[in-house]
Amino acid sequence: HQFSLYAEKYNIDWNVQLDGADQLLTNGQINLVWDVHSYQQERTAQYERQVSNVCFSEGKEFDYISSKTTWTFEKPVQWVGLVQQFFSTTLIAKDGFASGKIDWQRRTDSSNGLAAMQSQLQTKVSGSVVNIPLSLYLGPNEFSILKTQAPEMEKIINLGRDLYSFVRPINKYIIMPVFDFFAGFVSNYGWVVLLLTIFIRLVTSPLTYSSYLSSAKMKVLKPELDEIKKKMGDDQQGFAMEQMKLFREAGVNPLGGCLPMLFQLPFLVAMYCFIPTNIVFRQVSFLWADDLSTFDSILNLPFSIPLYGDHVSLFTLLMTASSLFLALYNRNMTPQDPNNPMMKYLPFVFPIMLMGVFNKMAAALTFYYF
Repeated sequence: HQFSLYAEKYNIDWNVQLDGADQLLTNGQINLVWDVHSYQQERTAQYERQVSNVCFSEGKEFDYISSKTTWTFEKPVQWVGLVQQFFSTTLIAKDGFASGKIDWQRRTDSSNGLAAMQSQLQTKVSGSVVNIPLSLYLGPNEFSILKTQAPEMEKIINLGRDLYSFVRPINKYIIMPVFDFFAGFVSNYGWVVLLLTIFIRLVTSPLTYSSYLSSAKMKVLKPELDEIKKKMGDDQQGFAMEQMKLFREAGVNPLGGCLPMLFQLPFLVAMYCFIPTNIVFRQVSFLWADDLSTFDSILNLPFSIPLYGDHVSLFTLLMTASSLFLALYNRNMTPQDPNNPMMKYLPFVFPIMLMGVFNKMAAALTFYYF
């Protein structure tokens, strides 16, 4: 076994050399069993366990498992790694493995252990003298570094998968380049998030303006709508026809307030994927937050509140307060349907529900949403 270390790299090259392989091996197959364990590196082991998973490249295609505990490879394997929030331990086969199987599980105890994985991998060799070139990567989940390790390995960083896969191109080709551009001349990443927020708002401003214009027209038309409602009485179909006629005459699009939100939604989801997986926020302080990669806490509670947690995040409170203010503003700007009074309360329920979800999220993310 020959191991090679390199300056300023996170790799250990590992060459396995065999003499007399044709006499020692059955059918020219080498079996490799690789056990690896991951341990807490961040503020809470619970969240790190939640985002831990196993990633691999099978048949030159990236894939991963999170909820499943076993996986059998049906195509050649280039690399396989146990991934936690900001670091990963990955075995790279420069000539590939022919087949194999993975068993893994998250820890459920109160220790600082996160997960354990056992890989059973096979490779075919021929001849008497054999050299099997492998490499171990033990380092950060940083996009530029992972991209140089092995094909598809940068996809270890979750910039959008499965249901959120539609935001990966937004992160890769818009959010990341703009973020890196601002980070080139601004030293603190908190201010970089602010500049990125301004950029996104400017990009979406044409549709946002049309939304405000539509809301203003709706408010102006409210007295006329009330008159039509009074005139039509219980004739809902007649009221709807007269309402649409009035909207056409005034040039109002009833969906004008919804379309801008639909346009902004991909950016909201993209940042939800981008910030919690970006290692540059790790251990970076900003304002009252000691670490932008985890939640900011202005008060640690001696107990845990269900669906909320055992701490108070100020960025989350500010995010919730701003959302409630915006909901109140929009309600006052938009005519209300008297036949459905519960609708006027729904915009206030959603921010309260999200407060519990985001209370444990990265401070950089809740700062961006605020």
